[in-house]
Amino acid sequence: MPVTNSLPPEMLAFLVDLERNNRREWFQSRQSRYEETVKDPALKSIREAIVADPAGWRKASAGKAFTKVWRIEGDTLKRAPKGYAPDHPQIDDLKRKDFTALVDLSPDDLHAPDFARSLAALFRKSKPFMEFLWRAVNVPY
Repeated sequence: MPVTNSLPPEMLAFLVDLERNNRREWFQSRQSRYEETVKDPALKSIREAIVADPAGWRKASAGKAFTKVWRIEGDTLKRAPKGYAPDHPQIDDLKRKDFTALVDLSPDDLHAPDFARSLAALFRKSKPFMEFLWRAVNVPY
C-alpha cells in the first residue's frame, strides 16, 4: 500500500480549524463537516486497506502479542457497508465504525513505580495495529 505522506486538503483544513477552535460547541455545529472530510474518508481508506491486505490486517489486529493485552472495541454497522458483500471474509471488521484498541489497567498498574516502562511495552505491542491504520490513511507512523 503506497504512502503519500499527506492528508487530503479538505481534511487538513478541518483539522487546522479544529486546532484553532477546539471547543465542544464549535465541533458540534460542524460535526457533519468532520464526518464528510475526516471520519468517512478515513474509514473508507481503512476498509480498503483491510480488503487489499487481509493477511496484514489479521497479523496487525489478531496477532498474539497484540491480543494478549489489547482488544478492539467500538460501534459497528448492523449491515455490511456500501460496496461490501455481507459474506465478505473480513465483514466483521469492515462493519466497524471506528478502530479503537483498549487495554485494561488497574489502579495498581497506574501507581506502579515502573508504570512508564510498562506502558511503553504495551504501546510497542500495539505497533503493528497502529502502523496498519496509519498506513491506510497515508500518514507515516
